[in-house]
Amino acid sequence: MNQRLLRKRREDCWTAAKLMTGRDPARWRLDVRGNPVLKFLRDCSGPLCHSFELAKDHCVLHQACLYKTSHQHSPERCSLPVVMSDLELDMVERGVYGNVKN
Repeated sequence: MNQRLLRKRREDCWTAAKLMTGRDPARWRLDVRGNPVLKFLRDCSGPLCHSFELAKDHCVLHQACLYKTSHQHSPERCSLPVVMSDLELDMVERGVYGNVKN
């Protein structure tokens, strides 16, 4: 898949994901299990990081796995509940983007 098409599919997947109430939709979404993820943190290993599962006929936004050992992950093992206060989310957003948009 060429890079432009891949970028478009990822953007469409991000747009289709559930919005996070009270947060800038250009920066924040909820993954398939309801965990908050930050757009800037893609393909890293942390609780606010995310990755895309791009299949032929659908795509899914997932919280990135903290401990990747193979390509065959179970969603239960990869999805860790993230409970952060609004202040903590503000601090992460400010650290990544330099400001907070709600």
